[in-house]
Amino acid sequence: AMVGCLNVTGHLIAKERDFTINKLEIRASGNLNPDRLFGKSTKERAGYKGINIDFNIDANADTETLQRWLALVKCRCPMSDNIANITPVDLTLKIVELA
Repeated sequence: AMVGCLNVTGHLIAKERDFTINKLEIRASGNLNPDRLFGKSTKERAGYKGINIDFNIDANADTETLQRWLALVKCRCPMSDNIANITPVDLTLKIVELA
């Protein structure tokens, strides 16, 4: 979800900044201990301890423009914001009776 959001945000900002992205590859990686997910331990959190995002871009823009672009992508991407900041999550269960 985060890579998709970064991709859409990146193309939107490039269009606003009047340059063309010819090719954009975004790769995400991170450290995750699956023990909690699989019910083996509750010592560590279930989520990633950190997320690394690599952008490989081919665009008709200079390095300075692309550095400003990346800063705007980070600032404006809704998923980046949700992951970087505490966001309340409410889980609701609605049970539907089958006839």
